[in-house]
Amino acid sequence: MLVKEWVDQREILEHSSDQGFLSHCGWNSVMESICANVPILAWPMMAEQPLNAKMVVVEIGIGLRVETSDGSMNGFVKWEKLVKESMDGEMGKELQKKVQ
Repeated sequence: MLVKEWVDQREILEHSSDQGFLSHCGWNSVMESICANVPILAWPMMAEQPLNAKMVVVEIGIGLRVETSDGSMNGFVKWEKLVKESMDGEMGKELQKKVQ
């Protein structure tokens, strides 16, 4: 779904169907995702985002790092395996436990 208008991100994250959040890892987005108990697929772009992504993935273990096809921040995202793992895989189950 593509939404072109402003939406209440926190309300969306709190919806019972959400199983993950693709985030640039800005601080507000990280906090909203944690408060909603939703694991994060971390795709940082700039500023403090890479540091926040490291905290989410490495330090507290409630997310997975998004990889790109060429290893840069601007490459195409390798999404299929990551999304399946986060939703149905063992790693995804562990993320859910930790974020709770």
